Amino acid sequence: MPPKDDPSIAGDVIILRGVKPSQLKSDNLGNPVFSDGVFRSHIVSAFRADKATAADVLAEYPQASRIASLTAREVRDTGCIIDTSEPPRGHVCIYRKDNPGQRISGGSAGEMAKKARLLPP
Repeated sequence: MPPKDDPSIAGDVIILRGVKPSQLKSDNLGNPVFSDGVFRSHIVSAFRADKATAADVLAEYPQASRIASLTAREVRDTGCIIDTSEPPRGHVCIYRKDNPGQRISGGSAGEMAKKARLLPP
């Protein structure tokens, strides 16, 4: 069955994504800057914060050192969809809306990277 946007994931639900050290830099003011590679893939694996914790995310992605967060609305505003993909509990996948089988575009991935916030360590 092709992925589809899950309407049960409200726009204000926080989406959590593990971030590898190589995908995170700092600007000259010390603010975090995410690589668009955090969100540039055919399928972006993430978690809903209303069903999973930051510890759950890090347990699933041992290579991640930090966690990016953004709302489901922000994800959808970039031209992507969010499909529930459990187990594990709270797991979701983010896909390109216009062609879920194709890699998320650089524009969409870049917009998600700009909108994402870094959770405290």
